[in-house]
Amino acid sequence: CVSCLVGSEMCIRDSVYTDPEIASVGLTEEQARQAGYDVRVGRFPLSASGKALTYGETGGFVKVIAESRFGEVLGLHIIAPHASDLIHEGGLALALEATLDELAGMVHGHPTLGEAIREGVLAARGSAIHLPGQARPVCTGCPGIPDSVNPCKTALAKSQGCLDFSQQQPRGLQ
Repeated sequence: CVSCLVGSEMCIRDSVYTDPEIASVGLTEEQARQAGYDVRVGRFPLSASGKALTYGETGGFVKVIAESRFGEVLGLHIIAPHASDLIHEGGLALALEATLDELAGMVHGHPTLGEAIREGVLAARGSAIHLPGQARPVCTGCPGIPDSVNPCKTALAKSQGCLDFSQQQPRGLQ
């Protein structure tokens, strides 16, 4: 979007250096609705982030706003440690008119705070990996690793409803 490259207000990020930090770029959910967009919203709480848990700072969240038809990202809002460092991904998404699918396909390290952005994107699509009750990608397992130590096939993973490996489909979605 050319207007983003020449300084459109929509593409200028805001950061507040508090504890935790607050950062935002693009439209809020309310602004998007007022502008006439049919929106999809993805929320990911830091309480579900492995990295935030290791920091002991789980009080924040990531919120992704996108239009429903094509999934174009309209806004990103973060309350988290280092939010001012993380918000740039949202600015780039807006400048490139990126979609939820495009951001979901981007690899994020684990565990990192940055993966909370991808989880927010996945939540907007209804498929967050670390949120209970959302569809999870089907795991094909780790070939050659015994089931007893295979991270995809442990009793813990199965008990948390991750996958039904006998049918290779997420449980509850048949």
